[in-house]
Amino acid sequence: MFLLILQDVYGLSEFYEASSSKFGDMLSKPMTIGRPFVNTEAKIVDEEDRIVPRNTRGELYLRGPGVFTEYLGQPELTKRAKTADGWLKTGSVFSSVSQS
Repeated sequence: MFLLILQDVYGLSEFYEASSSKFGDMLSKPMTIGRPFVNTEAKIVDEEDRIVPRNTRGELYLRGPGVFTEYLGQPELTKRAKTADGWLKTGSVFSSVSQS
């Protein structure tokens, strides 16, 4: 006999395993990407890089030790993908909701 535990993990090639949600969250909060992993920061911003209010759509930015360093040999592409202070612009659109 074995125990199978399901966990939903959000990540991308430029930032591995950025967040996860517990199995219960997957059932009660469909479409959640969960909370950021330890040492990972997340924010949702508008077109001017301002943090948006809760329940407002915007682009997900991530920062932490899992962020890639650079696109090899493509400094301009790297510059477009990351902010000067290390935030990765994921290109993914989300809205934040209150955690219960």
